[in-house]
Amino acid sequence: MLSGSSYMAVAVEDGQVTGFVQAISDGVLSAYIPLLEVRAQWRGQGIASRLMENLLAQLDGLYMIDTACDDDLVPFYTDSVCFV
Repeated sequence: MLSGSSYMAVAVEDGQVTGFVQAISDGVLSAYIPLLEVRAQWRGQGIASRLMENLLAQLDGLYMIDTACDDDLVPFYTDSVCFV
């Protein structure tokens, strides 16, 4: 799944993947972020925020970056990441 992504960021601790985020993009105008996942035992440690910061740096310069999430996750994207 990740190998087919246009862009991605992966968090690894002690050789084990703790989280990842991916984007699908045309590489010119827009990108869509379908998945941001952090393993349950690693949540609450800022991994998701760092993954998003890394991915957004890779997507810098694109006109539109889009994602979708459950209502309870909206504050993460609007408050702690730069999707405003």
